[in-house]
Amino acid sequence: MSSTLNFRTLYLTLRKDIAYNRRKILIFSVSILSVITITDIIFTVSNAYAGTNTAFEPFGCLILLAAATILPSLSFHELAKKPSASRFLTLPASDIEKFASRWMLTVPGSILLLITISLVGDTLSAIIVRLLCDISGDIDSGLLHYCTSADIMTREEKLCYIAVMLALQSFFFLGALLWPRLSWAKTSGCLMDILIVYTIVLLVPVLAISGENATYPAYLNIGLETVTAICFCITPVNYIISFFRLKEAEVINRP
Repeated sequence: MSSTLNFRTLYLTLRKDIAYNRRKILIFSVSILSVITITDIIFTVSNAYAGTNTAFEPFGCLILLAAATILPSLSFHELAKKPSASRFLTLPASDIEKFASRWMLTVPGSILLLITISLVGDTLSAIIVRLLCDISGDIDSGLLHYCTSADIMTREEKLCYIAVMLALQSFFFLGALLWPRLSWAKTSGCLMDILIVYTIVLLVPVLAISGENATYPAYLNIGLETVTAICFCITPVNYIISFFRLKEAEVINRP
């Protein structure tokens, strides 16, 4: 495969990828829309009858964070089987055009799709609550409003949330090339292993030395700015590794 970039070829490749994956995109959209709408309705109704103010939005933000990793984890599902891998890798497009097409579809594409789904889910939940339960439901109290309002999340928190989402997407995009089969589960397990190792290496020695009087070490109290910077640094590195992994896959699966 060559590494040239022709925008017309990229457009044709992207259009083909959208058509080929339209069923997966539709199932993904309907599933996430159902989860957001139903959960928002449950929280709104339970809060109204219980007289509490339990916020759905922080939980909804976690849903969006997890949902944003699903499509990237399916970016290269064809590589799981030899015949489909050969068909994908022998398409009349360069390696960078194939890579860019899948990246555009599953990373920025999934973010735009989730924004649309959140807006539709907020609207649906507000309408359903008003019609069926005679409870005041407001789209301005929905998930999308929570993620964009300056009164709820600070600029630093929003930036950190975006950075974490982009970093997670890059990990799952890379995982789709490393483990085409059951990519989401394997990548999630790998990230959990990293977190466990991080905890053991940095926290356990402190607890062992300090004993019962141990306090949470200051160097583990990482601020939002540090997390944001780390995530923004990790993201391009993962995509660079992904690109070279795709080139390697082309060599391995060459007939």
